[in-house]
Amino acid sequence: MRHEPTGKNIAAYLRISSDTQDASSQKITIEQWAKKHGLTIAFWFEDSEGRNSRDKAEKRTNFQRLLKAVEAGLVDTIIVDRQDRFGTKDAWEFGKFASTLQEHGCELWSATQGLLTSNDDATVLTSTLGAITSRREQVDKGFRQVRARIVNAGKGLVQGGYPAFGLDHVCFGTDGKEKWRVVYEGHHKRLKVYPDGTTERYDGKGNF
Repeated sequence: MRHEPTGKNIAAYLRISSDTQDASSQKITIEQWAKKHGLTIAFWFEDSEGRNSRDKAEKRTNFQRLLKAVEAGLVDTIIVDRQDRFGTKDAWEFGKFASTLQEHGCELWSATQGLLTSNDDATVLTSTLGAITSRREQVDKGFRQVRARIVNAGKGLVQGGYPAFGLDHVCFGTDGKEKWRVVYEGHHKRLKVYPDGTTERYDGKGNF
């Protein structure tokens, strides 16, 4: 198996699942790996606003831009931190994307795992297992989140995230009276409203 990338037009892809996370560690890892291999990254594609689920590649704007750049012949090599940052819902979808990359002469490299799209048996096996593991982790995470929501609901606690459409997050005191509520006006746009009508804004990423 070859251990050195050969492409000249290098792109890096960053993905975080939600905007409560930070892509900086991925970027540092990729930059260090590229420097070690004497590569210059010409293009950065980053999905870090809102939710960027690994199983919804069609909704990741910059991932789709990256694929279009590959199909246009503008990218020879893609670098990601780890395979699951590339993001596919299962081994079948990873195979579809890998096939697209190969058709256009583009390699997919992980800064921590090596070449992910080689035709040798070992790489095909490990990349497929990586996609399967990623899918299993996602399913397990979903079960854990649902379980936590059920437990917290019984305790009167909120798991987090946006409330259902048309609803607010409301805080009640031990006397059963409302202390305040948060009205969601849009993505990262929140208004805290007190019973006396006074308000405070909590707009922006992570400002809650």
